[in-house]
Amino acid sequence: MKRFVSFLTFLLLFLITHAQTEFPTPLQITDNLYEVGLDGCNTAFLVTDSGVVVVDAGISPIDGWNLKAAIESVTDKPVRYVISTHHHFDHVGGLQVFTPDARLIAPSGWYNNVTGSGAVIANGFVAEMQNGLDQYSVKNAPIIDHFLENKQFAEADSVQAIINFYNNYIDSLKIIRNMPPDIIFNKKHNLVFGGEEIRLIYPGPAHTGSDCIVYFVNQKTVHVGDLYFEKSFPYLDGPSGASIHNWIKVLKKLSSDRKNKHFICGHGHISSTTDFLIMRQLLIDMKAEVKVAKEKGLSVEETIEAVKMEKYSDYPSRDLLEKNIRWLYETMK
Repeated sequence: MKRFVSFLTFLLLFLITHAQTEFPTPLQITDNLYEVGLDGCNTAFLVTDSGVVVVDAGISPIDGWNLKAAIESVTDKPVRYVISTHHHFDHVGGLQVFTPDARLIAPSGWYNNVTGSGAVIANGFVAEMQNGLDQYSVKNAPIIDHFLENKQFAEADSVQAIINFYNNYIDSLKIIRNMPPDIIFNKKHNLVFGGEEIRLIYPGPAHTGSDCIVYFVNQKTVHVGDLYFEKSFPYLDGPSGASIHNWIKVLKKLSSDRKNKHFICGHGHISSTTDFLIMRQLLIDMKAEVKVAKEKGLSVEETIEAVKMEKYSDYPSRDLLEKNIRWLYETMK
């Protein structure tokens, strides 16, 4: 639990740094496909003749409302479908904003993960968010006082606005409801809607045990969810059925994609097939270093100390690296 809490602390600091006080501007990918970067993750929406199709909904109802506002800045068509790339709380917290009016599509195993580990994680996340915000408020109280004493009212308001925003943000986390999918698929699902075709593929266990790749066929665009992390250590969610072995294979297949032009990832900028190769090599290197350490007879704690991944020393979220090493060590034969 302590290791997961450290991840939540990192995420809280990231969210505070990147706090959005108004809905984000949609990034137009093609004529009718947009990416929206939320506090929790990168989402996407496709405007069709019959309505809107959304991919992922962010970390909380606030993210969901911001996404809804972003969509409404582009079109007045209703959201008819929401696709979930995987069950993690930073991607599903805003789903309830769109359901039951929209139909939720997710791969098999998704709901079990949401109601199992997802529910526990969400509760722990709320508590850790509150703790982190309390620390942030105490730390910044003298800074606000300094700004006020020097009549720097705009600066003081800016810091206080972040604190107020996250107080409201945490309140919204407390009302998250787990939404059961309307459509569940095993290996693949084709959604033909409003003159568009969207192909959903379950690539096998990778980042989690229930990932989904979304192909916008006419737009030659793919949303890969968290199968790619931009210049950051990824998260292997072992308890939900992750597989580093298959994830390496999935990234190789994505890197050989020559049909599609744009790749949206869960966290980071629009990516490329070359990016997938870089992350694939990271997974290969991590697996190899853990294997060498274990074959030398090192304990799991000694392995965590020994595996440096020096080629990636500038990558953030090294607490995730420790978590991944521990899981690889314990499951490696």
